[in-house]
Amino acid sequence: MFTTDDLPTEEELKHKRRFDTWVNVYGSDGIVKAYSRLMQGLPAGAPPDIQFRLYADFLIEVRKDIGDPGTAVDRMQILGPRSANLSDRRSLTDADFDTVCKRLGWVPPWRGK
Repeated sequence: MFTTDDLPTEEELKHKRRFDTWVNVYGSDGIVKAYSRLMQGLPAGAPPDIQFRLYADFLIEVRKDIGDPGTAVDRMQILGPRSANLSDRRSLTDADFDTVCKRLGWVPPWRGK
């Protein structure tokens, strides 16, 4: 659902709408926040590095919810094998998201202009 640029089929859209509902009903605060940011960032023209980071943040929150709440896995460990597509690996390793956004010249829609 998040790893292709292909337009979704009607069935895939139906699945995504159902997923959106269940994430918001049953997901932890961390999952809801990470998913919201991912879903706002994608249509708002987030640079690929930021899309990658938002996706990694979401996956880490999923791990906490359905796996190990004390997980210590970081973004590079989750998406490192795919990091060849990044323009700058710091996009995954910088602790401060705002620093990454400034470096890439993108203002998150949840921050306003």
